[in-house]
Amino acid sequence: MPDEKNDIGRILKRELLLALGLLLAGILVLPAAVYGVGFLIFGDYPGGPAGFYGEIWAALADGNGGTWFLVLSPWLVLTAARLTWRGVRRPRSGKPA
Repeated sequence: MPDEKNDIGRILKRELLLALGLLLAGILVLPAAVYGVGFLIFGDYPGGPAGFYGEIWAALADGNGGTWFLVLSPWLVLTAARLTWRGVRRPRSGKPA
């Protein structure tokens, strides 16, 4: 009987949904936060929020590395935290990891 917790299909589906959700957050929510902070510090952006989102999406289409880093940063932070946690936690068995 296969172990359902380690079923590769379920794990891949969960990770894909998580990555897609974090990508959507990076595309929709994170630029809003950046715009909000910029608005508080520098004032209104030319073109307002729509202009800001337009420039973000145009930079993504152009392959701008900084913009892609911004959009992927929620997934990158979660992945770094998970890898760090995996590295510091105690192994489950007596065998070295």
